[in-house]
Amino acid sequence: MIDPASLTQFRRIATSIDVAPILAEIRANRSLWYVSQVRQQTVKAQAETNNIPLRRGVRPADRSLALDDTQEIAETDNWPLFSRTAEYLNRFAAEESGQLSRAMIVRLKPQGRVFRHIDHGAYYAIRDRYHLVIQSPGGSEMKSGGETAIFQPGELWCFNNKAVHEAFNRSNDWRIHLIFDLVPRGRPLRFNALGSADRPPDM
Repeated sequence: MIDPASLTQFRRIATSIDVAPILAEIRANRSLWYVSQVRQQTVKAQAETNNIPLRRGVRPADRSLALDDTQEIAETDNWPLFSRTAEYLNRFAAEESGQLSRAMIVRLKPQGRVFRHIDHGAYYAIRDRYHLVIQSPGGSEMKSGGETAIFQPGELWCFNNKAVHEAFNRSNDWRIHLIFDLVPRGRPLRFNALGSADRPPDM
């Protein structure tokens, strides 16, 4: 049993969150899993996932600036279909006095994995990354910075996505997370950016 309090790359923010309303919205809009294919087709680490984007980065007019360096955010056409999800995100951002940024619902296929990577770029450098576990039989195994954590359904976690990280779904059902970023206001980042020496050798 892993003690969350002993972890330095992960922080469990809340437990026993009622995720049923969010799961109901996902089921009501399940066809959206197959609409946006860009992430799994262009990001090698995410090849075994599907996602429903809710708030996404806007590609800058200046094409010399990478998407992960741009700060502009826009709601997608999916956002109005997920009113309860949006309500949760806005409420949590207000409680944290943070600015809500990108948000998406991501599922990882049975016996699938998210491969080792770091979230580089100016966008990530000033934001904290959160995962709310919506569905995960047996728990979601996550690794970051050499540590392992198991996220359970109804738990909200923040973790160091600026370190080398990966995820596993060792169950025979889909693992579903609500993933979002916040710019903290009035406090430091929970996890600061790391140097280029932490880039894995295969990137």
